[in-house]
Amino acid sequence: KATVIASWYPSTSDWAWDSDLHNGAPRGWYIGYTYNTVGWNMAVKVANSVYAVTTNQGAVTGRNINTTTNGMTADTLRFDADSTTSGAHRLYLAGGGLTQLVDPTTYFGSVEIGNTGFLIFNCGQYTVVENLSFSGGKLLDYQLAGVDRQILGVTARNIESNWSAGVITLGSTATGTSLMDVDIYNNDFRNLAGPGVDAYGKGIAGRIHHNNVVTGNLASSQGGSFYISADSLSRSIDIEYNTGDDIRSGVGNNTYDGSFCYTEYQSTNVRMRWNFCKNSHKAYQINNGKYCELIGNVAWNCDVLATCSDEGNLNTSDYRVMNNTYVGTDGMNKYPMGVDSA
Repeated sequence: KATVIASWYPSTSDWAWDSDLHNGAPRGWYIGYTYNTVGWNMAVKVANSVYAVTTNQGAVTGRNINTTTNGMTADTLRFDADSTTSGAHRLYLAGGGLTQLVDPTTYFGSVEIGNTGFLIFNCGQYTVVENLSFSGGKLLDYQLAGVDRQILGVTARNIESNWSAGVITLGSTATGTSLMDVDIYNNDFRNLAGPGVDAYGKGIAGRIHHNNVVTGNLASSQGGSFYISADSLSRSIDIEYNTGDDIRSGVGNNTYDGSFCYTEYQSTNVRMRWNFCKNSHKAYQINNGKYCELIGNVAWNCDVLATCSDEGNLNTSDYRVMNNTYVGTDGMNKYPMGVDSA
């Protein structure tokens, strides 16, 4: 297969030290960006393929690098992506033994930061991305904008990914009757920092099916291997026949999140059906949605089958949960989960 690597390796001169105190300690080493190209779902990796975990919890404001909640300590290797000031965005890296004396590239020997391979904006009907091997940040970022925009036939298949932040983002800021119709299938994702496929906004519909994930949420459990916060506008998003193994929960400062399939933020008509997840703390999550389904799925050797909630009181309604199979672990909380600690 053709190989795509979307990463860059900062040199010693790319780093600067921020002596401003946060929670009693300097914010430390950072890289400055002119544009807001960083976010919570990214891969920051040091030598020997060790991921830094996130302190963002989905947000990219505040420079919260020293907010070591959820069991983290000052020595936990972590990153914080910040866009507080326009034109002065920063990516912080701390912990892991770092001090002011030596920059991260010199100290670790190398630092790898994942980038986006391909950005497709408001075009590309019947685009097919297939038969690729990928590592780095994100392979495909597909964006929909405008009013009554129609992009049909977006297909991603037969992609192998190892050591990446995510693989596919489907984003929409569109309004009206806009539609992005997708078919994502037969992909194999391994060692994911965050979601393998994440979708957000209005007008995204289609199928995500017959994919395999092994070891997920290594840096952020903000969502899941398949993370949907999209309104399908009376259509549906069908997550079906996927398999997951070793999907982490409670990573970074994401205390309660992290599962294999996860839908939230007022998603509509997301149907999670006939998926199989094993050897994980939590298999499935539904939060803040309407007309979402959890039907015919299996959680094997997992601490928790699923959580269904309405965090934020966003008028969640009309869940359908039926005919799922749960085979639990031999003890409560066998697999790592988040903790409430300051």
